[in-house]
Amino acid sequence: MTTPPFDPSARVEKVATGAAWAEGPLWYPLEKVVRFSDIPNNRIIQLDPATGETLVWKSGVNYANGRAHHPDLGVVECNHGTRSLDKAPLVPFMDAEMLIDFFEGGRLNSPNDVAVHPIEHTIWFTDPPYGILSEGQGQPGEMEYGRSYVFKLDHHGDLEAVVTELSRPNGIAFSRDGKRLYVTNTADNPDKPEENAPESVTDSAGRHHIWAFDLGADNAVVKGSGRPFACPAAGVPDGITVDEEDRVWSSGGDGVSVFDSDGSLIAHAPVPEVVSNLCFGGEDGQDLFITATTSLYRLRTNTREPWSFA
Repeated sequence: MTTPPFDPSARVEKVATGAAWAEGPLWYPLEKVVRFSDIPNNRIIQLDPATGETLVWKSGVNYANGRAHHPDLGVVECNHGTRSLDKAPLVPFMDAEMLIDFFEGGRLNSPNDVAVHPIEHTIWFTDPPYGILSEGQGQPGEMEYGRSYVFKLDHHGDLEAVVTELSRPNGIAFSRDGKRLYVTNTADNPDKPEENAPESVTDSAGRHHIWAFDLGADNAVVKGSGRPFACPAAGVPDGITVDEEDRVWSSGGDGVSVFDSDGSLIAHAPVPEVVSNLCFGGEDGQDLFITATTSLYRLRTNTREPWSFA
């Protein structure tokens, strides 16, 4: 029998606050801390769960957003300000090292979130334009290649657009075996028409959904395999992650939703702020750290991520 994602008595607890918009949490097992972005304030905040101490780990971080561990590069990070995917600094006095910032002669929009393929360790990231169109999220700019894609960066530094049909790709994660790609589509914002996407295949169906894409034998996205997978009950899905039982944990407007691998909702944890992203961590890997509007929350779970590159 499958273990429930978390006990019925489990509740989220606020463990840090003071951000303007918290995003991109990541657990650092060697330091035993979690770091997350405060995008409008252009800084990375660190929490030591053992002591409860919170500090500004680094300021002036190019409006950094999502990040992920990579077995060879350390931590890879999405940066709105430089419109690039970077190798993150190891210590606060170092600067990020740019990996890629152009596609077919035009600058990227504003890389948002990133995932490392569990088998081949290629780097996949989403590139919506929020960092160039949204106030306080980066630097104003134009969408130079004209759309919002999901990209794959291979070991040779070559960049490939692997998903082109979503209007606003955002969160990203892989299934346990690396044969399915999940991408959240935040689609259009009716209150901010200047940020809205051009017409796309998702305008009639699958808006504000998590999408699933199959990967073939060569770990390439199977053409035409994209389909709506699941949708949180409230708000839009943003960051997502996958656990060792192959369940998808999704952010949403009213908390964290957990979906089985067939897309059925199996659990929900209310959070009092709008959830932006989440990651597993803690001493045994079973704490879920949740960024939500101004704060960082923690939920004790019965699972952990299926692999670790840290």
